[in-house]
Amino acid sequence: TVGKSVAGEKIISVASAPAKAAAPRKVILLNAYDQRIDAPLAKPDRASVERLNGRIKEHGKVCNEYHLTGKCSNSWCGYVHGERMGPGEQLALRHKARGRSCTAGSDCRAFDC
Repeated sequence: TVGKSVAGEKIISVASAPAKAAAPRKVILLNAYDQRIDAPLAKPDRASVERLNGRIKEHGKVCNEYHLTGKCSNSWCGYVHGERMGPGEQLALRHKARGRSCTAGSDCRAFDC
């Protein structure tokens, strides 16, 4: 950009664009026995839990993968996809999903599990 002139000379700024923030690193937490443990989650607010439960009651069980990761890898998925959830409902769903066991158990190393 060109700035004000000083004593007949133009000042030109050649500063580069601000650096983009690095994407957060994905990590999987393990205990001393090399078993996966889940990072703590914030507590969802009551209104979000009620909205999630209302959605499930009205439309049926939702696809955890779709609503938590933005995609569903199962072409024959029998769960509800529909309108994406807001952050509060996603947090409530994440809590609910943690109640279901992964088929790999504590040996799971999938980031989005």
